[in-house]
Amino acid sequence: MNLLENNKDFSGQAQGVEPISAPRIGRASEHAKRAHSPARHSPYVANNIFERLVVEAVEVLPLRVREAMKNVAIVIEQEPRWKKESEIGIKRQEVLLGLYEGIPLTGRDSGYFGALPDKITIFQKPIEILSEGSEERVIALVREVVWHEIGHHFGLSDREISILEKKRKKTEIN
Repeated sequence: MNLLENNKDFSGQAQGVEPISAPRIGRASEHAKRAHSPARHSPYVANNIFERLVVEAVEVLPLRVREAMKNVAIVIEQEPRWKKESEIGIKRQEVLLGLYEGIPLTGRDSGYFGALPDKITIFQKPIEILSEGSEERVIALVREVVWHEIGHHFGLSDREISILEKKRKKTEIN
């Protein structure tokens, strides 16, 4: 099945998937009903397939990384709300593809208990738009965004993640 086909028989239900050795992944319930209405349905990737891409992006991480992830949920929203973008300093001409919210593993101490899970949000629509209809680009962007946001969960800064991403891409080429 081509990822870029419209899934005309999509049921409209949020499809949460929980892979082994990975955080819980699913749709943000607040947006699930609105996001699946016919007027807002993505023309690029069916929602359940996009969710599968996010799950696969987590599954390809090294086992030691997946096992080290603690108290974190990954959710998918169609697009960021402007209020959320403005709260974190995203300008109108910039694009938010993912967002990490929580206490990084490096910031947790013996007093860390009973906390709600950290939240990694992957924004489907901006990823699809940037992919410009390319199935390969959708897959690559999902993996990059998931990898980047999980880096924040481990306490890495944008600069540190950028350095590691360059090393990873260099290794993938060779």
